[in-house]
Amino acid sequence: MRKFGIIAIVVGIIVIISALSMDVSVATGGGGRVNNIGLMADRQNYTILGGLFFIAGILMAIFGGKSQSNAVSVGERQCPFCAELIKNQAIKCKHCGSDVEPVKAEEPIYVDPLNRIPNKDGLIRHWVVALPFSTKAEYAKVKEGLILTGIPVHSETDRFLRVGPYPVKDEAGRILQKLMQNSLHGNIEEFWVVPDEGVEVTSLHG
Repeated sequence: MRKFGIIAIVVGIIVIISALSMDVSVATGGGGRVNNIGLMADRQNYTILGGLFFIAGILMAIFGGKSQSNAVSVGERQCPFCAELIKNQAIKCKHCGSDVEPVKAEEPIYVDPLNRIPNKDGLIRHWVVALPFSTKAEYAKVKEGLILTGIPVHSETDRFLRVGPYPVKDEAGRILQKLMQNSLHGNIEEFWVVPDEGVEVTSLHG
């Protein structure tokens, strides 16, 4: 695209110069010369045509260069020997035939949206609300209260029903306040999860 733009610029300049150098006068019977309206119109048309070529060439040269730079950033690169565009995975340039080293794709790096730092095992700390019970009647009461509040049970043991996990402790605190308004009391506990899967791994309590 950029090459065509340069060609259009050159053609436009040539047409403009030729138009401006046109002789638009004609000889008269008395030996003089006068301007011919038809020739003047032709010169004007050629000048406009050359200007259009020139402007189009500039636009093609500018935006053609941008398109090429964008292509390099989306899976292509320049051959180190001939500077033509080739695929990142190419091992031989299709333009000059030179052997090139393929570019390995970078492995995605997990970035936690809340900028939390994983522990030594690569786990991210979350928070759950643990609701204790000691009898079957208390278990049924807690379970019924959770159903009424619309908060699902995440996990349970022989002593606790847990809801969550929540990435922010304040969020777990708001859930606990909502439960306490419905006569359900509990504690906020830490939970550790795999960052890219959100899977429960272990609990520090119970």
